[in-house]
Amino acid sequence: MSPILKNKQRRDTLLFWGMLALTVAFLLYMFWPTPGPGTVGSFQPEDVADVEIAAGDSDDTTFSGRLDYLLDAAFKAAVNGFTTLESAPFEELSAHLDKIGQLGRTGSGREALKRWRLDSRDIGIFELGDPRVLAVPEFVPPRLAFRIYLALFILKSREPESGAQLREASCERLLGILGAEIFQTVAWEIRFNPAAYPILVVFQAWLERTEIYPTEHPGHAWAKHLDRFRDFSPGQLVTRLRHLIDYSTQVRTFSLEWIEDDGIFGSDRGAYAELRLRVHRFLGQEYVILPGAPGEAPPLWLRELADSDAGNIELSSFRIIGSEIPRPAYVPDCAWYNPLGDRFIVVFSGNEEPSERMLTPLERWIRDRRSVYHRGYHRLDMKENASQGDESLRKRQMRHFGVFLKRLVGQP
Repeated sequence: MSPILKNKQRRDTLLFWGMLALTVAFLLYMFWPTPGPGTVGSFQPEDVADVEIAAGDSDDTTFSGRLDYLLDAAFKAAVNGFTTLESAPFEELSAHLDKIGQLGRTGSGREALKRWRLDSRDIGIFELGDPRVLAVPEFVPPRLAFRIYLALFILKSREPESGAQLREASCERLLGILGAEIFQTVAWEIRFNPAAYPILVVFQAWLERTEIYPTEHPGHAWAKHLDRFRDFSPGQLVTRLRHLIDYSTQVRTFSLEWIEDDGIFGSDRGAYAELRLRVHRFLGQEYVILPGAPGEAPPLWLRELADSDAGNIELSSFRIIGSEIPRPAYVPDCAWYNPLGDRFIVVFSGNEEPSERMLTPLERWIRDRRSVYHRGYHRLDMKENASQGDESLRKRQMRHFGVFLKRLVGQP
């Protein structure tokens, strides 16, 4: 045994100093601040979690985990039509952003985050996507900064002032949101549904000013911007949007048939085969616009129909039938026309009726936009089983449509 340990007093003294050293070391470990956000260049990746957290995972109580949960909830509320910022979960999302100081590991880091949050309230919706303007403190990892951008964008887009700016902005400025540098920080990848929200907001504003039944592509610039994105999200909303805004035109062959009631003289029947018509596809709908380009002379079939009766055109049947073999999918659903317009639009049935399934936000917005557009139009039901419905309604529709066609050829 060492001579030092043979003496009891010396052994007690050594034990005392050993225990004191262990106690001091433990206290230093517990309370000494770790290097990090307060010191430029001292950040380590593990200081703030930079991982993909499953949206909606409310079990994660960290700032970033709770942010993902609230982002998911706010996204669902926003696309389902909540209109006021005070409604939950927007209020919860705003309150959570006010706690952003939790990301700081030092006092100076926490204060920097709090100051940034105050400044972020003054950033316009068109400037949020510029990292130089957004200026999230540099110790916050890029993917977490992107989530913070999404939270701010959702909140900002709900404000009446921002909504007005989006509606009044030029198409170039709107599309600038899609080209924002903030998307570069996540390599233009959409990996969870809320990441698509800025794109959907731009689409809503663009849809309000876009012709529903165009005769040429209205979305070339849109397509170029959307082609940058790779959509790996569960909802696949960006991929769906890319398909919806695509525009195409094909020339197809149809036959046109009508029956015109000539009173005591019986009925006049007409049929034209091999009509080559341009079928347009846009926003998930296929349609033909007749009788052609504005200003063109009325087609032969329309002049013959008008000449069949010196009075009004008293239609009892009007059909457009795809004549290609095998029978094509172009089955007329209805015709839309403005009584004072110079053309009418034949819309073909889709593969399934919207009422048979749950509408996506994109489909609902398009449906609502069409409803607004159609307010100035009359509808003629062209389904094959239309005659099995309300016969009096059917007669009124045909009579009004006949008056419209008569006016197209310039006859009183």
